[in-house]
Amino acid sequence: MKIKKITLVCFILMLLAAGSIAAENEREIFAKARLDLADENWQQALKGFREIIDNFPSGRYYAPAYLYKGKCLEKMGESQKALTYYRIFLDISRNESLKEEAVRDIIDLDFALYEKGKKAGLREIFGFLKSKDLLSRYYAAVKLSYAKDKEVAARAVPVLKEIISRESEDAELVDRAKIALLRIDPGYLQGLAKSKNSEPKAIHIKIYEKDTKTESLSLNIPFVLARLALDAIPEKEKKLLRDKGYDLDRLIGTLIEGKDVVKIETEDTVLRIWIE
Repeated sequence: MKIKKITLVCFILMLLAAGSIAAENEREIFAKARLDLADENWQQALKGFREIIDNFPSGRYYAPAYLYKGKCLEKMGESQKALTYYRIFLDISRNESLKEEAVRDIIDLDFALYEKGKKAGLREIFGFLKSKDLLSRYYAAVKLSYAKDKEVAARAVPVLKEIISRESEDAELVDRAKIALLRIDPGYLQGLAKSKNSEPKAIHIKIYEKDTKTESLSLNIPFVLARLALDAIPEKEKKLLRDKGYDLDRLIGTLIEGKDVVKIETEDTVLRIWIE
C-alpha cells in the first residue's frame, strides 16, 4: 500500500514538473517571438507565435499569440489573413486591454483597405458603431470621420454627438469628437457654437491695403470652429510657426483675455484680428 502511495505521489510530482517545464518553454517562446516582432523580424516572430498556437492550446499565451500573429501578417502585407487572426483573438480572449487593441487594429486595417477601394471592411466598422463597448464605438466613429465619401463619414455623426453630450468630463475625447465633426461638415457644429454663450461667438479677420484702405480679405468664422481648427494642428507644425514668430495659442489667448484687436503690419498691408 505504501509503495502505491509513493508511486502516486511521484507520478503527481512528475506531472507538476512537466507542466512547469511546458509553461517555462511557452513563456520563453512567446518572449522571443515578441522580441522578434519588435525587431521587425516578421518571419521569426511568426514562427514563434505559430509554435505556441500549435503546441500550447491551454497555455497562458495561446490567445495573445493570435493577436501578435495577426500583427506579423499585417506587417508582411497579408491584410486578410491578419484580420482573420484578429477576429479569432477577439472570440477567445478575456484580456480586455488587448481586446481593445485588437478592435483598433481591425478598424485601422478595414479602413486602410477601404481607402484602397475595398469597401467590404466598412460593414465591420459600421458594426462597431453599434458595439456595446464605448471605446470600440467611439474609435470607429472617429476613424470614419476621415472618409472622403461624406455619406460614409456621416454614419459616424450620431456617435460623435453622443461623445460630446455624454463625455463632458473627458475634455480631450470631446475635443476629438468635435474635430471629427468638423472634418465631416462644419455645419454639424453650428448648434454647438450657438450654445456656448460663455465663449466668444466669432473671430473676425480683415486684411486691407495700407495706401488705399481697400479690403482684400474679410472673414467671420464661428469661434468654436476656429478654435477646433487650431487645436487640430499637430504640435510639430505649431512649433515651426512659433519658431517663425507666430504663436497661435498665445494669439487666441490674447484675444480672449483682452478682446483687443491684434494688428500685424507688412510694408503694403495690415492684418486685423479680433473676436466678439
